[in-house]
Amino acid sequence: NAKATFGTIIHSCLEDFNNGIAIETCIDKFKYQWEHPETIGATPDYWPRMTTYAGLRNRGIEILVGYADKMKWETREVLAQEHKFLVPFGEHQLSGIVDHLEFKLAGNGRKTLRVCDFKTASKKPTKIELLFDLQFTIYIYAAQQKEFWLGNGPDYPAIENGEELWKKVQKMKPKGVWVHLWDMKEIDVGARDDEDFYRLYQLLNQIERAQEAEVFVPKIGEACLWC
Repeated sequence: NAKATFGTIIHSCLEDFNNGIAIETCIDKFKYQWEHPETIGATPDYWPRMTTYAGLRNRGIEILVGYADKMKWETREVLAQEHKFLVPFGEHQLSGIVDHLEFKLAGNGRKTLRVCDFKTASKKPTKIELLFDLQFTIYIYAAQQKEFWLGNGPDYPAIENGEELWKKVQKMKPKGVWVHLWDMKEIDVGARDDEDFYRLYQLLNQIERAQEAEVFVPKIGEACLWC
């Protein structure tokens, strides 16, 4: 849908900006791809309620300008963009793509390892919801594994200077950050510990059992909030 196309383009433009490309160039890219979504294979099939072509176009420009203005005052070191990873997890493997990985100076002057995910949805989650967010549980676990930094086969390359970075981050606790671009707010997703990883492991075991038995629980969605 149109919001998915919008999100794809915004992610691409933010990746360029965080890699050092001028914000004006990123805005021009957004405008062109929004006007010509067929060039990236993302032409919308339909438009969700409360969305318009002009409205999302204006919002996209506001997001890019707002993000660039916010970053002027940040002391940070960008480590990777759209980083693909594959890490072992007991008998399973976890894979994914991290939008943005950086070091940022905390108030005490220490570096914080931040695993950031850019979100273009208008709805903002609660902190309780984020404490149980599986996506960030996976990201935080993965960022503590050497394969995340050193790579894991040709399809999952190492981060630049991965060996050096791996030595630095081994004693760090990654911080997951939900970057809500709609209103330019950052939300700390909360800490993850062994209990969270155990819960994830049990879930994967159940998924594996369901695949073997070919028995799948249907996803009802929001047709009935009681379900």
